[in-house]
Amino acid sequence: RGAAPGGGGEVVFTCPNPRKLRPVKITDFGKIKRIRGWAFATRVSPQTANRVVESARGVLNRCLTDVYIYSDHRKGPQGGKSPGFGLTLVAETTTGMMLGSEVVSRPQGSEGNPTVPEDLGRGAAKLLLEEIYRGGCVDSVNQ
Repeated sequence: RGAAPGGGGEVVFTCPNPRKLRPVKITDFGKIKRIRGWAFATRVSPQTANRVVESARGVLNRCLTDVYIYSDHRKGPQGGKSPGFGLTLVAETTTGMMLGSEVVSRPQGSEGNPTVPEDLGRGAAKLLLEEIYRGGCVDSVNQ
């Protein structure tokens, strides 16, 4: 785990080498079935992640009842070198398509006002609803 600018997190990814890649043909978007998410907070109050979750759910529950957002808090060495928080949301459709949105707080020492957890949660929820409104089988980040 770790937030900008100090970071401190590490990801180790291993994957077998595929011999052949198959093309993907996606034409049916389906309907939104559920929304899942992960709110994280590092080196800040544990309540911060809960505030992010509640504000995002306030927007998303108006559209869909099957919304579950996990919260994760890390402190000390597990929390990386800088304080921060964020939210990742994923909407899954009846055909298995997934659209996502992700928002993180401003780094410590950056210009502008500090990020408010409630604004971050609402912003991430609105970004996800925007992706759903645009349609398509892949979100705009992956196009």
